[in-house]
Amino acid sequence: MRILIIDDDPAIRKIAALVLRKAGHEAVEAASGSDGLAAAAARTPDIVLLDWRMPDMSGLEVLRALKADARTQAVPVLVLTASAHEEDARRAARDGGAAGVLAKPFPPTALPGLIADALARAGRPQG
Repeated sequence: MRILIIDDDPAIRKIAALVLRKAGHEAVEAASGSDGLAAAAARTPDIVLLDWRMPDMSGLEVLRALKADARTQAVPVLVLTASAHEEDARRAARDGGAAGVLAKPFPPTALPGLIADALARAGRPQG
């Protein structure tokens, strides 16, 4: 499974990618919203892990762009947030079409299970 990780924090990207690769997935890293959109357009991921707060584009802007693109509109997106206003972020993410919201910090070892749950909720194959 191809998983796109869009997060401006290199530590989050590296840890998530390491855990996902150990679980047998292909993990693609993007350090910004614009890089993430380019990666998604180049090769459609099976699921996206998306940071809510990034310097170049907000997670909401990236989410809206993914959902507006015919190539990625059906791709489940899990939003990662450390927002002090987490409930507002959750509502905005869900209203924008996110499959779920994960609060930072989260246990990296839980990622494969969280991704499987999001894919199952979205009715997407997990192979």
